[in-house]
Amino acid sequence: MGFWNQLFGKENNPTHESSNVKISGPFTDKNKFYLRIQRIQINGTNLSSELINKIKKGVFESIITGKRIDGNLLDEIPDDFQWDDYDKWFAIFKEADEWPYMWSESKKYTQTLKEFPLKSFNEIIHSLTKEEIINLTKKLDAVLTKQKSTKKVELVQNFLIVIKGKEDLIKQHLIEEHFNWWNNFWRKFGMPREKKKLLFHSIQGIAIIEENLADFRNLDIIKEVEIDTPTDSCSFCKKYTKKRYSLNQAFNIRTIGHPGCRCSVRPLVDSF
Repeated sequence: MGFWNQLFGKENNPTHESSNVKISGPFTDKNKFYLRIQRIQINGTNLSSELINKIKKGVFESIITGKRIDGNLLDEIPDDFQWDDYDKWFAIFKEADEWPYMWSESKKYTQTLKEFPLKSFNEIIHSLTKEEIINLTKKLDAVLTKQKSTKKVELVQNFLIVIKGKEDLIKQHLIEEHFNWWNNFWRKFGMPREKKKLLFHSIQGIAIIEENLADFRNLDIIKEVEIDTPTDSCSFCKKYTKKRYSLNQAFNIRTIGHPGCRCSVRPLVDSF
């Protein structure tokens, strides 16, 4: 069913103490809004129900107060947590070679792995730090390690002389090291950081859109809405723009939306 399938039914945890939350803001019925957030279903994840409820409470406080999500709450989420929708959309965006605004970590990771092998040997060598060049020459047992020069340009020049005729082998070695470094960095830092932020943002997006739709349902003159996308939104979201949707249709469209979607809904009022 996916993360975006938000269902409204019997509340799994009916005893939420929203009165204990310090809140202020424009929402007229904060208790109802809090329960609406608690009903958002997060499927395809191995997070405990206790932690999920804590995350939802953090999202609620963030929306109401206008403050950022507490960094300590982000740290409580395990770095290796599972989220099927993230994995699904990562594969989709990678295949399309298109990354939405909030997927910057994925974009950086995939682009560097794609572009690095396309560089010339000299470009790769000159992109290394002085320490990386020295370490590489030590691995190759080159005489360069005995040099006293501290200038990178001289190290590079002498290095190119020492390895002349072995450029292809060394380039392949550097590419493999580059891939290994980025893959380790991605697993330990890039992906966990991105997934956590996308999780919070996605819950926020669902909650705010549903709050807007609930307000629209109370106004007889609003029967339809349109999906409003940022100018830099992805092609997957843009295909839903410039169309009219009933309030129920707009709600259902979110079931196919991607994590980190920044779309909103705009009410349409026909002229009399």
